[in-house]
Amino acid sequence: MLRIVLSTALLLLLSIPEDGSAMRVKLLTLEQMVEQAEIVFVGRCLTSTAQDDPQFGQTVTVIEFEVVEALKGQLSETHTLKQYGGTGESTSHRIAGMPTYTPGEDVILFLYGESQYGLASPVGISQGKFTFVGDDDSSSPSMIVNSINNNGLLEGLGRHALMNANRLDEPKRKAIQRLVRGNRGPIPYEDFLLITKALIGRDENQEE
Repeated sequence: MLRIVLSTALLLLLSIPEDGSAMRVKLLTLEQMVEQAEIVFVGRCLTSTAQDDPQFGQTVTVIEFEVVEALKGQLSETHTLKQYGGTGESTSHRIAGMPTYTPGEDVILFLYGESQYGLASPVGISQGKFTFVGDDDSSSPSMIVNSINNNGLLEGLGRHALMNANRLDEPKRKAIQRLVRGNRGPIPYEDFLLITKALIGRDENQEE
């Protein structure tokens, strides 16, 4: 049922005017992204190609990723995302805020399930695509951020039962508590991964 609802929501987005002016995307927390995503993975963009889709009748962009680490869902060594919009041979369509991908780019993606046309998109449009940022100093830890600078991403997590999970030792709990106190900004990759895996584990356990 959830997959049908999410696919329907994606199809509704396709009726939005091309300038995207009518679209309003709700701010999502990481917990909500985990709940809504069918697939979550760390990956590297291999190719990104716009083409006219004969079945769908619109321009789509087909992006192929190398899956570095699968976090949620059934994934093979590569994953192909077919996303609405792009500039094809005869048409050009776009949804404002829909992320683009560059070959060689490292990402963490939270993806909705596919629609009847095989289309999918990141959860919360651009919110569900996280990219790596860092300083020129190679010794500094990799940081993760989405298009809205992680605004509200960890809201409510400090009160969450996750904070008492057995897998979190005291130093990690304190590190997460420090992160939660901040309203926005890049998050260390290892901490982001720890929190995400813990939320996914909790979410999957609840479904059993």
